[in-house]
Amino acid sequence: MTDQHTIRQRINAERKALDADTLSRHADACAAQVKTLIPDSALLKVAAYRAVRGEMDPKPAIEWLWAQGHHVYLPIVDGEDMRFARWHADQPLVKRGLGLYEPDVPRDEWLHGMDLDVILAPLVAFDRRCQRIGMGGGFYDRTFEPRRQGIATPTLIGIAHALQETPQIEAQDWDVPLDYIVTEAEIIQRPL
Repeated sequence: MTDQHTIRQRINAERKALDADTLSRHADACAAQVKTLIPDSALLKVAAYRAVRGEMDPKPAIEWLWAQGHHVYLPIVDGEDMRFARWHADQPLVKRGLGLYEPDVPRDEWLHGMDLDVILAPLVAFDRRCQRIGMGGGFYDRTFEPRRQGIATPTLIGIAHALQETPQIEAQDWDVPLDYIVTEAEIIQRPL
């Protein structure tokens, strides 16, 4: 089994090689897949992210969520913790600590990830069991640790390019598997 550092290097290089047209087509196709997983029900609180370095861009999915009346949240990194702040379509973002663009909202408006309904999570690599390798900071695993105790919500959806699939990721004790992986080509559901 290849170590996570080597997997990150390989996949980051492959993502970086994708041209703008391919990135855009993948994002649109992924958004179409994501739509099928979002319940046609009441208003939802859905977290997403701003894509960097060739990540699957959730922007088309975000725009669809706004059009459906759902609330969209972006991550805010606060030391070792990650919280989420609501982001409105016309709201400017500010670049903070880890170089991420975040909504500029007061701390008392931040939500814990477990208070959301659906999470569209970035990742570097995934396998068919919906295990993920992130950037290595552990923010998603720490935030959604209660999921390891059997709490079913929020729904965790990793979005990625199909080229980010790797044969098998060795799960660590602290890893939180995703419920789904969505690529431009398919939806993978975590086996029960």
